[in-house]
Amino acid sequence: MLKIFYNPDNLELIFSISVALLNTEGEYLNGTYDLFPKKAMDLCKGEKEATDKIINDVCEILGEDCFDEIVSSGKDYYMLFGIYPKNEEENKEIFEFFDKKEKEILLWIDWHEWPEGLLNFLKSQSDKIHIVKNMTPVQILEKIGYVLFDEALEAEKAVIEINMNNQLASRYIKTSLSARSLGFNNNRMDSFSYFSFVAPVSELVTNSQSDVVNQLVDSFDEMAADSVCLEENFREDIPEFEGAKKVGKTVGCLILDDVAENFFIERILAQGIKKYPWLCVVIFTYNGTKMINCASEKIPISEILNYHTPNVKTIEELLSILNSEVVRCPE
Repeated sequence: MLKIFYNPDNLELIFSISVALLNTEGEYLNGTYDLFPKKAMDLCKGEKEATDKIINDVCEILGEDCFDEIVSSGKDYYMLFGIYPKNEEENKEIFEFFDKKEKEILLWIDWHEWPEGLLNFLKSQSDKIHIVKNMTPVQILEKIGYVLFDEALEAEKAVIEINMNNQLASRYIKTSLSARSLGFNNNRMDSFSYFSFVAPVSELVTNSQSDVVNQLVDSFDEMAADSVCLEENFREDIPEFEGAKKVGKTVGCLILDDVAENFFIERILAQGIKKYPWLCVVIFTYNGTKMINCASEKIPISEILNYHTPNVKTIEELLSILNSEVVRCPE
């Protein structure tokens, strides 16, 4: 089976991976491939356990037919996209992976800065290593002779720039944002981010649209419309944040009743924080449970929530703690 390792931080890799798959034939592909989100430090770790969790998470929410069953057969080969080292420990991980899998590596594409010694060694051992700064992945593939499908370069550029005017890029940006929102609301962000990457690759390789991707695109349009209305309903009169308001650090709070699982929380927070950079709070009920999500440009909100949330009994108590954090934080 062909195993494709990709950097999950780069949605635009869907296009270079699709190009690579469309140019790969014979014993290497053998009708089966699978994609695995990886960073340099994960290269030597197994894939099956994490992938099984992802499939279970997504199928539970979107239905059992979201993934085709992948049956591994024959020898494993590898393609790597956007995976690069950022420190000495990751240099060692890459060296170890390359040492074990050199003969099975069909392609390694990246555009980041690499340590000169490590890069020179890899290139001296294999002609499958293509690290080219100041080029996009699809541009690198074109440079080394891969045949591109129509729109590959334009769509990749549009995804990088988050340009919704490109129809193909817009489809997959919407898919990604909609899936991330579903994952965020269900505490399964990694799983849904994976699905929003794999599904577009499948569409591009088979040249056919997926009903589930269509569903996510439609869901995005509905969420975007709903969130515009919600963004106008932030309140500044929450008693727990009176202290912050008195010192000129107004907090915006949006309080909602039951919300659907495709509730576009990320979009709402992103818009709310423009008006309330100190703290933007959304309180909502999902599946009968009262929940809170926050964003801030001024205070380390993730660290604060991770530290305090397990120890508080009510959301009101947590709001009071957040008020104190905003008040005491220097301008």
